[in-house]
Amino acid sequence: VRGIEHIRDTEDKKLLAEYSIDIKTKDELSVLAQTINEMTSSLVHAAQEADFLTVGKEVQKMFIPLIKNSSGEKLTTGVDERETHSFFGYYEGAKGVSGDYFDYRQLDERYWAFVKCDVAGKGIPAALIMVGVATIFATEFQGWSYKVNGIKLDKVVYKINDFIEERGFKGRFAAFIMGVYDSQTGAAYLCNAGDNLLRQYVAADDKIITHTLPSSPTAGTFSNDLVEMKAPFQQVVKKLAINDIMLLYTDGFEESSRARRTPDYKQIMERKIMTDREGNETIHMEPGVEQLGEERIQEVAAAVLNSGTYTLVKENDPLGPGTEYHFDFSGASGTVEEVVMGIAAVEKVFRMIPDPNANENDSIMVDAKIDAMLSKHFKEYDLYCSHRKPHPDPRRSEYLFYTHLSEDDQYDDLTMMVIKRNT
Repeated sequence: VRGIEHIRDTEDKKLLAEYSIDIKTKDELSVLAQTINEMTSSLVHAAQEADFLTVGKEVQKMFIPLIKNSSGEKLTTGVDERETHSFFGYYEGAKGVSGDYFDYRQLDERYWAFVKCDVAGKGIPAALIMVGVATIFATEFQGWSYKVNGIKLDKVVYKINDFIEERGFKGRFAAFIMGVYDSQTGAAYLCNAGDNLLRQYVAADDKIITHTLPSSPTAGTFSNDLVEMKAPFQQVVKKLAINDIMLLYTDGFEESSRARRTPDYKQIMERKIMTDREGNETIHMEPGVEQLGEERIQEVAAAVLNSGTYTLVKENDPLGPGTEYHFDFSGASGTVEEVVMGIAAVEKVFRMIPDPNANENDSIMVDAKIDAMLSKHFKEYDLYCSHRKPHPDPRRSEYLFYTHLSEDDQYDDLTMMVIKRNT
């Protein structure tokens, strides 16, 4: 019993690598002890593998312009405030390595280059494609000069397409929007591969509009010759007026999902009918889920920008059909950081499960910046987030834990960057 309690209470399971329960008797207790020792070995191995995934995430972050902590490790946000414009980026990776990525870099006193990319799939292949995109982007704009190079983003996109397609990654491709921002005129020169939706907050009309960019294939799907014949990569220009904001985010936010549950917190299963090519029907059950969706994202952004309020309602909320989650952004000043972190905060509450049976051993990890946003603007903060404790690893002070809670898994990276024209 003491041995099991020691295993239970050891936060970092890697520290159990040399630990074993030693029972010398040759009876059922000895067999049980040996089984527990084998289980402990599996826990240690799993903890070590989790560390490898964390290292992979840190390598992925090396390509993203994020703020570093005192230990030199990158956090989840990046910021650049200029008189002419403001930039803010947010990246929270899901488990393991993947292909979400964004970059933003100054080219000279007038121009800035940026890119937001989402690679299909996860794991090492997606990460390798992401590194290729990041490397080409950085190389093409190294030593860039407007007089010498001009703005020819379509040529860069063709290079990226050729790089991915030539290597023959089966079923893998990159969807992205690349741009150069002119800080003097507010013009954004854009070229896209697959990802053809651009959201823009138009300050004069006080609303978010969606631009549909020219149709083009994802990078790596077809050879350059076929792309040029069918749907060539094209450069276009979109203008930002003063106080306009360009919002770029991957589908991790839109497709953030939570399980729909019954009042006893069991996931709802839905009956689905599938029809094959011959017309034969089969019935199977699928878990019922709800996605955050584009409409909610835009409503939250508008609430932050207008110092207004937002009410989150979840489908099949186990707390009851009348349950609401209220956000009061009246104290917000409408900065780009508040817009991004406001959306991230609502997304966190969207997946949160306030199960009354949860105890101190049930917890969820929360970005400290999201916690700060929730503490200021989430009206039910004291009700759902009152049990807090710091991260046990002092190197990860950018996170904390809410206990007596659980959450639906974050299956995809949450990646967002925004650019606002100030003058």
